[in-house]
Amino acid sequence: MVDTVGYVVKRTVTLKIDKGDEEDFLEYLEKKLESVCYSYRFKKGGQLVVNIFGDAKEASSLIRRIRVAYRDFYLTRSSGGRYKRYPVTWVQEIGPGVPLYLIEKVVSALGSKITRKKDLFITTIAKDDFVEIVLELRQVLDEARPIIAQRNVRDVMIVASVLSGEPVLELLDRALEDGLVEEVNNIYYLRRDPESIIRTLTSQKKG
Repeated sequence: MVDTVGYVVKRTVTLKIDKGDEEDFLEYLEKKLESVCYSYRFKKGGQLVVNIFGDAKEASSLIRRIRVAYRDFYLTRSSGGRYKRYPVTWVQEIGPGVPLYLIEKVVSALGSKITRKKDLFITTIAKDDFVEIVLELRQVLDEARPIIAQRNVRDVMIVASVLSGEPVLELLDRALEDGLVEEVNNIYYLRRDPESIIRTLTSQKKG
């Protein structure tokens, strides 16, 4: 929270914070409002009053940012209902750099429903399983990127690796041996359609 001395309050927003969430939410909000000038106070009944200071032109966008932060905070803590909603910003914090379409592809391949609407994933997969997928995609991406420069080939190998649990570079070697992928002058090319390659690699057993 930036020093508010000398600023004029432009906008105020009041949020209902559940008992026991106060400290966690303030820590979360501070990360989302880095370099923003604001103050806060709690009222009875768990009411959090946030005052925004500074440029009036920025006030509306800052209020929206606070409301989105509030929504995201509680979405990521909720586990009820068949369909879960996971904020894209939260997903990107868990697995920075992971392409969102790869998350959708893996979740769908595992038999869960998933769609992306604006800044939310809507899916039937449980939170812990969803997080595990994102973290694994991040790890496999790190392993594949230095070796496989071609994104279409890399994406296929990454998805096959996450679904099969086998190392991505071992799957690449197998794909080369089986003629699913070809290497020409250090450039990799798919020799079948992506879905066919993924099915073949994930159905094979090592050895």
